Amino acid sequence: MLRGRVPIVAALVAFASLLAGSDAESQGRFDGLWKVFISGSPGACQFGYRISVKVRDGLVSWQGHLIDPSIVGISPAGSVAIRLTDGRHVVTGAGAISTRIGNGKWSAPAFRCAGRWDAIRL
Repeated sequence: MLRGRVPIVAALVAFASLLAGSDAESQGRFDGLWKVFISGSPGACQFGYRISVKVRDGLVSWQGHLIDPSIVGISPAGSVAIRLTDGRHVVTGAGAISTRIGNGKWSAPAFRCAGRWDAIRL
């Protein structure tokens, strides 16, 4: 059952980690379609996903659903900080983006998983 949750957590990290800035300077700067690649470390959480997200005015949507901007923050310089929780489990991440590419790492200690994300603007 735990193994089945790992891909869901990783997918959340991926689309959230792209960015959803609330800073006025970052809004619009990263607008467009992005392809996000998520991977987990070898072992129990070894996997790979590729998803597409849309960024508009600093907000991220995935499959037509707006992602709550409180789960990720981005500085005007492009630093990304992620924190997702369901009350029992926490996924954190950090990284950086430019106007064209981005990458970072994520961790889910309760699942004994960690990995990375890479993003490219289409």
